Amino acid sequence: MCADFIGFEVFQRGLTRYLNDHIYGNAYQDDLWSALQTQVDLENVNLPATIKEIMDTWTYKMDFPFIRERFLLRKRNDSTDSIIYPWWVPLTYTSDFTQAAKRDWLTVGQISKPLTNLGIAAHQWVIFNVEQRNYYYDAVNYGLIRDQLIADHQRFC
Repeated sequence: MCADFIGFEVFQRGLTRYLNDHIYGNAYQDDLWSALQTQVDLENVNLPATIKEIMDTWTYKMDFPFIRERFLLRKRNDSTDSIIYPWWVPLTYTSDFTQAAKRDWLTVGQISKPLTNLGIAAHQWVIFNVEQRNYYYDAVNYGLIRDQLIADHQRFC
């Protein structure tokens, strides 16, 4: 997941930095985050928070975020969901595989995220978690994807 949101090559260079800094020695989780952050800073990768802030939400908590609702332009007024999702969640999504996937972040404590640049109708499918590089899914959207596969599976090629 980290390699996806900072870029695979940046991740490799940061990992090499980490291994070289701690060769024949002990290391802690924060040592990895520090090496990756140094590389991110050197290569001017724009992130919404530090590597440590993002990754600690994944490594110090049980389970993973379960994104249960379709991302809507506005939250339903009758929602009774009171859960605060304490993760930084990198979002990747597309409704057109001829274009690059769009990226955004669900920040710590954010229970919804308006995505106003989808450019689709309310009944059209959206693929989230493009190429399944992150750990979340949207159960409602799977039904729309299933229907599209039945109607015309070539749309996903």
